[in-house]
Amino acid sequence: MTTVEWGLPVVAKYLFGGLSLGAFVTYYLSQGFGVKSFRPLAKLAWISAAVFGLAIPIPIFSHLGQPGRWYTLLYSFHWTSPMSWAGPILIAYLVLVLLNGRFFFYEDVVRAYRSATGVRRTALRVLLITKPPEGSIPPSSRVGLNVTGLAAFVCVLFFGYTGLELGILQSHPLWANPVNPVMFLLTGVFSGMAWVFLLWLALSARTAPVGEKAALLRSPALPALLALFLGFNGVFYVSLAYESPEVRDAVSVLATGELSGMFLWLGIVAGTLVPTVLLAANAVVRTSRGAVAALAYVLVLVGAFAQKYGFVVGGQALGTGGGEAPTTLWPSTGAVVEFLAILALLYFLFQLALWLSPWSSGAAPAKPAAAKEASA
Repeated sequence: MTTVEWGLPVVAKYLFGGLSLGAFVTYYLSQGFGVKSFRPLAKLAWISAAVFGLAIPIPIFSHLGQPGRWYTLLYSFHWTSPMSWAGPILIAYLVLVLLNGRFFFYEDVVRAYRSATGVRRTALRVLLITKPPEGSIPPSSRVGLNVTGLAAFVCVLFFGYTGLELGILQSHPLWANPVNPVMFLLTGVFSGMAWVFLLWLALSARTAPVGEKAALLRSPALPALLALFLGFNGVFYVSLAYESPEVRDAVSVLATGELSGMFLWLGIVAGTLVPTVLLAANAVVRTSRGAVAALAYVLVLVGAFAQKYGFVVGGQALGTGGGEAPTTLWPSTGAVVEFLAILALLYFLFQLALWLSPWSSGAAPAKPAAAKEASA
């Protein structure tokens, strides 16, 4: 029995990358673009972007022929190979996100450091980088916050390379489409945003002011992105219907073939269309329901996984360059166990990040008109 070369580990890598991308965009809507309604999400969004970002390369370790040399992926680079861009872009993104977090959380971390003990105090001291101030806490550097935030946001846009690296493989007709980078960016944005909304509902919604909660539950951002994605899929499908027979055969695997249940019905219908309707309806009713929104967010996350699995695996369904097609498009038991183990590790990382960071010390601070004290 032959399986696809790029299976569940690669899908997980793309999924985590999209979630980190979308979480950082959600954070930057507040801190960079000044969207006030998203300010309560900023801290959880930054934490999500950092944790998912750190998790991006983990699924690939077991996929390598020599896992002990995984670190070479982080610095190997060649201008003509989009696949080699992953490491440098990821390193730049993570460094910028972590530096941005130092400026963003500075005052909260100083307060937490002063009251913390043991391991948490040591960890908070490392996060501060500079010597903790005594007495009054000076404001963090606005220049540092803005520069690192903008640079990280630019790196987020370059995460579209994940669609490009598939698109250069002309032997896979389904992948060879110039729309791929846009689709990967769009799915990443709305899946990461859905995760942040869901995390906020689970951790902060009960204590949030009524007006703040209503504004977030009625936010048009996520349903608008989902509707845009549905529109792109419609255009994508129509354009591919006029392509070569090889491309049409590849599309049929997702539309009516073995992966139609995963990609079309779970990924597009249940994971995109249904949440769009639920969130749009929840935004116009007199009293928005948190349970309805939570269901929609969960469906979006499940749908994001189904879309990526269908697209990545479905693109290999017909073989490469006339070669032998895989006999199964589904992951082995071992691959599923590895994926569940990675999810368990991800859960631990989130628990560690939430325990360590002072995310619950109130809403994200507003931008001050002027800093009278010396910057940190």
